[in-house]
Amino acid sequence: MTDYNKRAVFYGLSGVVILVLALLALPNFLRARTTSAPMSCTAVLQMLNGATQQWAIENRATNGQPVVISEVVKYLPYKDVDSLPLCPSGGVIRLTVAGEPPRCNIPGHHF
Repeated sequence: MTDYNKRAVFYGLSGVVILVLALLALPNFLRARTTSAPMSCTAVLQMLNGATQQWAIENRATNGQPVVISEVVKYLPYKDVDSLPLCPSGGVIRLTVAGEPPRCNIPGHHF
């Protein structure tokens, strides 16, 4: 076997090993992508719930009082926000009244 043939066999086997490893990892990447969106939405809902509770405490809002979104966004942990954060899956997040948690319209996105 010549040096060229040994090198070709080595590269061929290396390619097969890399291909097998990639095929084994692919389902994990796909599963991570499908589970991360609901988890991200849950984190956004929890953050909005905390901001709404803080707004309600500071403004002495009672349960059932309508939430003023332009005032609630001031209590979010990041700056320069004029509207509610979005669901990463494209769902619509609703804040309605004080005392009720925010909700996303996509099933499974809750906390």
